[in-house]
Amino acid sequence: MVRYNALTINGWSTADLPFYVAVIETPGLTMARKKDKHYNQSFSNSVTTQSVDAWETVEQMFVFYLHDANRYNLREFKALFKNQGEFMRYDDDLMTKYVSLELTSSPMDEYNGYQVDVTFVCEPFEYEPEYEIQLGDSLLNRTSAPMYPRISFEIGSAEQTFLTIGNQTMYFNIETAESVVVECKHGYQDVTNTYGAKLNGSVRGPFFEIKPGQHNVEIGPGITNVKMLTRWGWL
Repeated sequence: MVRYNALTINGWSTADLPFYVAVIETPGLTMARKKDKHYNQSFSNSVTTQSVDAWETVEQMFVFYLHDANRYNLREFKALFKNQGEFMRYDDDLMTKYVSLELTSSPMDEYNGYQVDVTFVCEPFEYEPEYEIQLGDSLLNRTSAPMYPRISFEIGSAEQTFLTIGNQTMYFNIETAESVVVECKHGYQDVTNTYGAKLNGSVRGPFFEIKPGQHNVEIGPGITNVKMLTRWGWL
């Protein structure tokens, strides 16, 4: 009903519910904090910092108003939310992924409705839609956050070869011809063939983290048809 300021939660928009839902408070601009370690030394100015290439979660709170709604409508609204999921604002094409949430509601008797407060604990980045590209001899990360792709390619029989992106190289010692999938996303890092069989024992080197900036790409002998599922994000 109310398109202005609507929120799309796990694929469903608050504007598509069959009762009046208004998003009356939205969070402002947030930026995740790095997980750097700071040590306060007794005999030096300021602090000593250990840089860590990882970021904290961020909290985002939304306030919803359900007008002329009953408890059944409240349950319908609550069904949009899952313990983990994603949401997108009406005026933005970037998606925010959340890892947990807290939802509370209170009746507004004078309006025959409810106020619902939702606090999302979110991943540090906002994400563009994922899409697949053919990997060439260079790769540009034009965003403000590192990107953790999924890469797939064909590899020839009994090849010892490599794939380099920027200053990172993975080496492959595959005994038979394979279609290889390299998943670089944190928590899901893995190397398999297209049937799901593990190939980690035939690989060495770090999983790829594509930092902002321009990166040269070098594709070793025997590797063909290199595709990358991009996950561009913004801090």
